[in-house]
Amino acid sequence: MRRGPCAAVWVASFWLCACHADGKTGLFATVRFGGLAIDQIELGGVGPAASAPLVSPTLRPAQPGPALASPQTVVIYLPDALAGTAVTSSATGLAGGLRLDATAAATVTVSRGQLVAVDLALAAGVLKPNGQTCAGDAECTSTLCVDGVCCASTCGGLCQACNVKGMEGSCTPVPAGTASPSCAQQPAASCGFDGTCDGNGGCRRYPSGVACGAGQCTAGSAANALVGTSACDGQGACVTPAAIACAPYLCDAIALRCTTSCVTGTDCASGTCLSGSCGPRQKTANGLGCATGDDCLSTFCQDGVCCDSACTAGCMSCNQPAALGTCTHVPAGKIDPRGVCQDQGITSCGTNGLCGDNGACALYPAGATCAPGACSGGHFVRSTKQCDGNGACLAAPDIDCDPYRCDPTTTACYGSCTSNSQCAMGLNRSCSSTGMCQ
Repeated sequence: MRRGPCAAVWVASFWLCACHADGKTGLFATVRFGGLAIDQIELGGVGPAASAPLVSPTLRPAQPGPALASPQTVVIYLPDALAGTAVTSSATGLAGGLRLDATAAATVTVSRGQLVAVDLALAAGVLKPNGQTCAGDAECTSTLCVDGVCCASTCGGLCQACNVKGMEGSCTPVPAGTASPSCAQQPAASCGFDGTCDGNGGCRRYPSGVACGAGQCTAGSAANALVGTSACDGQGACVTPAAIACAPYLCDAIALRCTTSCVTGTDCASGTCLSGSCGPRQKTANGLGCATGDDCLSTFCQDGVCCDSACTAGCMSCNQPAALGTCTHVPAGKIDPRGVCQDQGITSCGTNGLCGDNGACALYPAGATCAPGACSGGHFVRSTKQCDGNGACLAAPDIDCDPYRCDPTTTACYGSCTSNSQCAMGLNRSCSSTGMCQ
């Protein structure tokens, strides 16, 4: 008897077909899984050279239910045109909607008008929970292998990763200064993004004090003046200091500084050199450009300008646009230009590498996740821990899911059931016909 397109047959528990079947050419697959609590089987198949899909992954039965008995058999009808070619069929076990690490595949040569026997033996095992290392999606309960670990989500956010130390398995902002292909590096002269992350799920700008423009001696008749090196302000702007008057000395275009001695009058702007000196030089006021402390009345040259102090403390800068020449706090949320504030890692709830209010190092904010949730003991949820904003990671009590189990994919309690595997089986709970564990 010939069968039309998508012919199918029920054998034992399952049926499956491939469209445009011409006759009884196909596979008779036996799926064995003794010792495994399986309530669904995902069946699939590919054609010659493992390229053309013959059967899209199909669940049988369509919904989880009572545990299946081993073995199960299925007939897969295929087009007669595949006769003489190698076809691969596969089966994966599921329990309570969760894919198990119990997969088998076999390749056989199809014969025209015959059902070729295929034996698929599923090995025991359980897919890896979130946070464990993986090489592919098929290894994970969540079906997502991201950054080399099983992950709760695709983790597509900017400057996030699923393998941040201590937070493996959950998408978390990577530490400040971590290089990221999603943060295209812009030239330092732009004071834009430096190619790394800012620790808060965004791209970092060049910190305050990074050179964004070379100093130069002014041309023409004012060749005795120096425009100092421009510096980023940490907020995306390149601040160019005002010119430094070198008189009565000249500007050294090679060293990019005002000269401080002379040999002949040609070494002096005034044309007079006495005992190696061109004469007293007027030093620069705070806020104007400088190359060294010798250029400044204050004797302090910091961030390309004369400053009222040495300004070396963390989260302090002397070239903030509204306060040039005054050592003042870097705005909150910006990278510390002095490198005093280090990122201690989100699991510590300590400093995050950024500046806080009033020149202090910022702490990870209240509500930041410092420890991911997880399933514990089958029917317990170890809750997600959060920072308190003061440097402590607050403990959270375990949640008892009884009469349900903890869902390892969402790390939350199941709220209903379609199979016993979603119930607290260690407490002898079972799934009722109304979808409730009792």
